Amino acid sequence: MVIDGEIDFGFMVELGLLGGPIDPSPQVDGKLTKYQGTLFPQGSVHFQINNSPDCKPMTAVATLSSDDPGMTAILQQPAGVGPVNKTMVPRQVDLDEWEMVKPVAPPGIVKVVDACIARCK
Repeated sequence: MVIDGEIDFGFMVELGLLGGPIDPSPQVDGKLTKYQGTLFPQGSVHFQINNSPDCKPMTAVATLSSDDPGMTAILQQPAGVGPVNKTMVPRQVDLDEWEMVKPVAPPGIVKVVDACIARCK
């Protein structure tokens, strides 16, 4: 849930869930503004990014479905940025680490992050 500012979000559900068994599942995208929130399907690859046009800071609150959600931080292990901490919350990927994780990131995430970097540095 966004408390202040705005974020772009997106997620990709399991292969074949929305399409056929061979068809890739589409990426679902959206924008959240103050007091709006969204749910991510369990097991989905998802992202949230401060992508405001004026590059202003934002504040959001996130909760998980249990104390042990069984998550995998897909962008951290290939980049060598370190594992999730003991509370199972992944550390964000900093700007100077982006080029290391970019090759393994889903194309939709790459597009959003590259646009944000170009606009806000």
